[in-house]
Amino acid sequence: MKKLLLCGLLTIALTTPKALAAGDDSCDGKIQNNIIIHGIGGSKKSFGFMDRSLEKNIPCTKSHHFEYNTKSSQLSTVDFAKSLDSFLNNIPVTKEKDLNFIMHSQGGLVGLTYLFNTYNKTEGFSAENLKRLNKFVSMSTPFWGSDFAMMGQSVFFNFNIDNNGISPFGKNQLNDMKYGSQFFQGQIRNLFHPKNRGFLNYLKSEIKVLNISGMAPFQNSFLSGIGSQFFEGDFIVNIPSMTLNTLNAMAGSLNYKEDLVQVLKTHKSELGKQSYVIGTHIDVYAGTIGYGVVDTPEECLELSACDHPGFNSLFSFLTKDVVLTDKEITKVIKGFDLHVMVGFPKGITKLSEAQIVVKNQEDKEINLSNYRFNGNEHKNISLDLDKGIGYFLIKGSLISKLPSNSIELEIRHPEITTRRVVVEVEKGKATILRMIVRKK
Repeated sequence: MKKLLLCGLLTIALTTPKALAAGDDSCDGKIQNNIIIHGIGGSKKSFGFMDRSLEKNIPCTKSHHFEYNTKSSQLSTVDFAKSLDSFLNNIPVTKEKDLNFIMHSQGGLVGLTYLFNTYNKTEGFSAENLKRLNKFVSMSTPFWGSDFAMMGQSVFFNFNIDNNGISPFGKNQLNDMKYGSQFFQGQIRNLFHPKNRGFLNYLKSEIKVLNISGMAPFQNSFLSGIGSQFFEGDFIVNIPSMTLNTLNAMAGSLNYKEDLVQVLKTHKSELGKQSYVIGTHIDVYAGTIGYGVVDTPEECLELSACDHPGFNSLFSFLTKDVVLTDKEITKVIKGFDLHVMVGFPKGITKLSEAQIVVKNQEDKEINLSNYRFNGNEHKNISLDLDKGIGYFLIKGSLISKLPSNSIELEIRHPEITTRRVVVEVEKGKATILRMIVRKK
């Protein structure tokens, strides 16, 4: 019996593939380069042992940390994307599709901004590196905004100052990640304007995209039933903001009637795969409350001992294109975000008087959050007074077991013809609604 057991162990040892170091001659110079990009206030330390585990357990792999100055109030997401372009130029091409992007938080915005500008051959970006990109993995990235950025702006830069020695975050970076920021308005146009369909098609056909969303470990506690989205996320970013998969609708014609409700056709934009894992945005009290979604522990140097959900999801996608997701999380997600961009006609004198009204807010199947932004209450957040753009955000939860429901909205202003529309919202996703209105 002992001989049989010994033979079995020897067979396993001989047949189990051994990871090859990036410098190993057996790699023949064909290295897979993992570009690891941290978030605001982060560094390469944010990822723990991730780089070492990837290099140890995936043959012919090398990790490169792209770091940038998140405390600077002069630099923006676009500036970091340009720096990323220069960084990649210094990494030799080792084979076809030799780059993977692994990005945490704001790092995903840096990566996406890089992709769009590189595809469009924007000045300051070199298009040659785009064809090298194999996989694009975001982890808790606020693709559509963050409550934390709203709070951080108020706490650290509430007195209209450009620099604050106390703040660990740059002013422009917090501005970029606020709901309705110029950055996100531009991103919506970049992703959903008809002229940019070529970029979306390239993203879907040439790059393997995975959005990993962290959920703080409270989804089954009493806290999850208070009607707020705060506990449907990782403490920093809520679930609908962490995915590039959205619902999109447009009311582009000015030929509408005030007394009629227009039911809008909603399109689903699936730009990648989705994974839900237990994890907080960053490590909370050394893991006593929750492990950071990217903060990989030393145990993960040995895959058999690794029980870190974020790392295991990443590793599975990098090595096998298999998406690991926590099905228990998908069962409890109820929250949705509805982003509304409204183009107002020229000559509107008091754009701050614009407001959005939810007509079916008494619907028992829809629970609206207390924090909604509209032109009247948060004019400094949601309205671009120079361009006549109103940006409104409605957050809420869908109570029924159905995955989606409809919201009826009214756009009001004393000088415009009121517009009424119905648009679809879905659990765990953001709906992007673009519309225009006319003068009375």
